[in-house]
Amino acid sequence: MSVRVRNVLDSYSDRVTPKSKVWQAVFIPSFPIAVMFAVFAGCAAVGVEWSRECPPSTLLHLAIPALQERPSECRELPLVADLPSVALGFTSTLAVTLYLTLVRRLSRLQRDLVASGLVQPEKFKAGELSKSSSASTGRSASAAWSN
Repeated sequence: MSVRVRNVLDSYSDRVTPKSKVWQAVFIPSFPIAVMFAVFAGCAAVGVEWSRECPPSTLLHLAIPALQERPSECRELPLVADLPSVALGFTSTLAVTLYLTLVRRLSRLQRDLVASGLVQPEKFKAGELSKSSSASTGRSASAAWSN
């Protein structure tokens, strides 16, 4: 991956994700809800958000024939009856918001660790920090086992 692409990806979370933890807590659930509302509004504009012949329980009735009281009359599957797509739409946008929030918090952690002097900035290059922390962990773990 080029340095330019990496810099864009690293800075994107800083531009999109709120700074305070309170606003991040609001951002995490509200963004997926807003996206699903936009999808529902788009479906409503086209007229495929709801159908009397095809209630939200249609896929459940199709998956479990014993629950089906009458044959399905669906000609097309409206949004509210496509529960897997609704769940995927919500959870995928939730995953994106959680990822962006995590990246923002980790980048802030890196700056705070360097500013405090606990870690040298060059240690963040190419896994040097993980090598030194795993080496120290290995020493303390072996010392613990020898006692």
